[in-house]
Amino acid sequence: MVAHPGTKCKEMRKEIYIPTEIRSHIAGRNMIQYYHTTETGGIMSNWKNKLMTFMYGRYGVDALYRALNVLWIGLWLIGILTGSAAVTALAWLCLIYMTFRMMSRNIARRQAENAAFLKMWNPIKGFFVLQWRRVKEFRTAVYRKCPDCGAMLRLPHRRGQHTAACPRCGRRFDVRILF
Repeated sequence: MVAHPGTKCKEMRKEIYIPTEIRSHIAGRNMIQYYHTTETGGIMSNWKNKLMTFMYGRYGVDALYRALNVLWIGLWLIGILTGSAAVTALAWLCLIYMTFRMMSRNIARRQAENAAFLKMWNPIKGFFVLQWRRVKEFRTAVYRKCPDCGAMLRLPHRRGQHTAACPRCGRRFDVRILF
């Protein structure tokens, strides 16, 4: 059955539009099969729905999973480049643990693991984010620590002697910006 633009599929009783370049491609196919794969999003949509149904009630992906994924890629590349069986075995263990965490139904336990990881990771990440901001904004801002509470203050980059006030503790202190 050859489908033309605006024709009605008798089996589905719906009007569908098929572009001219696709019409010649599907002329020999069963119209119901074509209609099903295009109207519902195709084979990938069906696979996506099955995956969503399978993952329902499972933990899924979090920050620890992403960190383990980066670790796994690094170990895998090092194992390939060096040919070390021990490093490759560590990469496989990392991959197995990642899969276990993602498929786990014990959500409270996985959340506790992720919270412990984030408690350790956030200060490290914060340090590197601050260093990146300092490099990126070196012409417009300077960063100084409050002598009282230790908060990092972002101050405008103006040369000379200035007085800065900490928004956290309220203490005023002198800041000298040379260049």
